[in-house]
Order: sequence, then structure tokens, then C-alpha cells
Amino acid sequence: MIRASYDWTITPSLLNHFAGGYNNFDNDHVSASYGQNWPTRLGLTGVQDLTFPDVKFNAGTTAQGSAITQLGNNVYGDSPNGSYIFADDMTWIHGAHAIRWGAEIRKYYYIEPWNWGASGTFQFRPYQTADPNNQTTTGYTYASFLLGDVGTASLPEEYIDTPPPTPGTRRSTSATTGR
Repeated sequence: MIRASYDWTITPSLLNHFAGGYNNFDNDHVSASYGQNWPTRLGLTGVQDLTFPDVKFNAGTTAQGSAITQLGNNVYGDSPNGSYIFADDMTWIHGAHAIRWGAEIRKYYYIEPWNWGASGTFQFRPYQTADPNNQTTTGYTYASFLLGDVGTASLPEEYIDTPPPTPGTRRSTSATTGR
């Protein structure tokens, strides 16, 4: 973190204050399953063999399994983030009055590792095991998981053969298959 400022007395009643700053934080993200080849051990193909895949239980109600904790943490890499901040203001003192005006410019950045989710994200829903006439109140996500009936599966868009995003951008789209 760097910050600098300069105060300039232009006249006894006119003051200028300029300040600039830069912050940079580097957050490392390493899954506990990193490097243990879980996708291969589970028989998954077409995904990076780096971490345990995300297995999520997505349901409408607690009775259908919405409170089940997800399995896996499918992230690794670092995500640098920070900001540039510049400010300039003037103060004019006139008798018992002080008038102040100025501007401030802020640029924040956050870079997500392009490979988050590259071992796959699999969501299980209750609809595969639900009564077709009562899908909002029947079915159980964990039962769909035990049957291996995935509701949706996704990989990050960048993993499907596009370059990583440039600094200062963040993508949140993904390629998804499902029913």
C-alpha cells in the first residue's frame, strides 16, 4: 500500500490538496484437495485433474435437501485485487466562509483465477427423484446424488478454449449442460 499527498498554499486564502494511492492484495486460494487427482479417481473425464469437483445440492425446500452442505472446493490460484485512488481539491477561504470543491477518481480491480471450477461443478436437484405431479414438495437432492442423476454440470467458459480474462475484468458466464 502506497499513499502520497501534497498540500500547496497558492495564496493565503486558496489551498490545493492532492493525494494519490495504490493498494494491492494478493489472495491465494488452494483447495485442501489440490493435487490429489480426485477427478481421475472418480472416473471423470474432460475436466482438469486438480481438485475435488464441486458437488452442490440445489433444492427448493429443506425437506428436499436444500440445507445439505456442498462437497468439494473447486478453486486454486491467486486473485490479486486492489485500487488506484487520486483526489484533488481546492479550498477557498473568504472571511468567515470556506468553500471547498474537487474530484476523486477510484479504480478498483479484482482478478479471479480463470481456472476456478475447472474440475467441474455438478448440481443435484430433487426433480429426478420427485413425483412428476408434485415436484415442488417431493424428491430429494441426495437421492438424485446417490443415483448419479446430475441436474446440471458446468465448466468455466475460459476452460472451454478461450483465453483468460484480462486484468480489470471479471467473467461470470459458464457453459452448462443439463435437463
